[in-house]
Amino acid sequence: MCGGAMYYQELIDCFKEEFGNFTEIIVLDNPETVASRGYALNSLRAGHGRMKSAVGIDIGNATTVVTNISE
Repeated sequence: MCGGAMYYQELIDCFKEEFGNFTEIIVLDNPETVASRGYALNSLRAGHGRMKSAVGIDIGNATTVVTNISE
């Protein structure tokens, strides 16, 4: 699971209660940056590997996270 909300143990517990019987629930490291990193990787793919133009932007309710791809 990803997103800044994953810093709230109560929310994680709710997911585990609801879905834990049939799937493994994993909270990734730095969950608040996962979406923007994924967007940046997709941007790199769509831009045919041009790192200078690869960027990921995740606009959230409370924060915006920007990820650039660098060598």
